Amino acid sequence: MDMNPRARWTLRIQNLWFYVLFALVIGLLAWLSTRYVYEADWTAGARNTVSQATRELLQAVDGPVVVTAYVSDDALLHRRIETRMGRLRRYKRDISLRFVNPDLAPDEAREAGVQRAGQLVFEAHGRRVTVDDLAERSLAQALQRLVRREDRWVVFLEGHAERDLGDETNPGYSDLAAALRRSGISVQGLNLIRSPAVPDNTAVLVIAAPQSQLLPGEVRAVLDYLERGGKLLWLHDPGDPGSLGPLATRLGIRFIDGCWWTPIPGCGSCWASSIRR
Repeated sequence: MDMNPRARWTLRIQNLWFYVLFALVIGLLAWLSTRYVYEADWTAGARNTVSQATRELLQAVDGPVVVTAYVSDDALLHRRIETRMGRLRRYKRDISLRFVNPDLAPDEAREAGVQRAGQLVFEAHGRRVTVDDLAERSLAQALQRLVRREDRWVVFLEGHAERDLGDETNPGYSDLAAALRRSGISVQGLNLIRSPAVPDNTAVLVIAAPQSQLLPGEVRAVLDYLERGGKLLWLHDPGDPGSLGPLATRLGIRFIDGCWWTPIPGCGSCWASSIRR
């Protein structure tokens, strides 16, 4: 249809305002994108998303983290590792990644404690942790060990037919020891005949149902450790506590026929454990 000059000018002004407002909206969205970040993981099981627990560990690690991947010169494997590290960098920017072929640099790999190709080494503030695979659980455990700057030892009393740390059968504690080590906690046995005192760096002393009597000097060493503020986990099978009677008295525990143990007074629990905090 025919339009007069006034209508044409009105239409041009409307078009001009549209382009101005459109440019303003685009500029506003660009500015907001620099201030706020929104990410969505639409993959099955959200497999590209880092869990909240891992994010918190990333934030808890002070300073930069250097990750060295001791892998062969495989471009596809390099991309997989870079992708995994990229997910971590979203929440901690100062993670650096380098690749070392252990076949070409065996001395460096040996010095880093690498035992086989495919392992990753995380380093931060003087600590070094080796990771065997790219699973988030393994990476989170490495970060957890980096966060714990001090060595934490769980010491198991030995020499009295206690449950064995290396025993993989049902009564053994090999699974427990492996789980503690994966969490960054060092585990070792202690024979109080050879070492007559509990080490000062012991976080928890475990007495795991000894089957033979402790010598008076061994009981005294355990009591000395408790008097220094140490922590104790005592696992006891049904029966006479025997030589550990002084320890039971010190902890305020009495044993009842047909029951494992109970704090005085009354039978509050029959689980074989006693923790002094």
